[in-house]
Amino acid sequence: MEGRVRAPFKWQNALWVSVGGISRGEHRAVHAYRIIPARFFDGTPISYHENVMLGDEARTRAKGFYHGMAVTWGKQDCVLIGPASIFLPSEDKAAPQQADMFDLL
Repeated sequence: MEGRVRAPFKWQNALWVSVGGISRGEHRAVHAYRIIPARFFDGTPISYHENVMLGDEARTRAKGFYHGMAVTWGKQDCVLIGPASIFLPSEDKAAPQQADMFDLL
């Protein structure tokens, strides 16, 4: 497998991998695809290089540019599947607060 991915995160009983972030002023978001073991992918995985060579065909795919891309997570061969999702920070976690020392007693 050609590409390696960073550690996935779990959301709604699935593993997701960030493929990019957006930051404008105070607004932040993460663009992510699900990651599955290659043996569960119903299709032929494609490398990043092959995907880039497809040009606009890959960029305008309904399930997104990274759909079907072969990657490695640790020693496991995996595939990214779309469509992509955009993750926004939750409002209650956006501003971390320090715990009061007396709350811990």
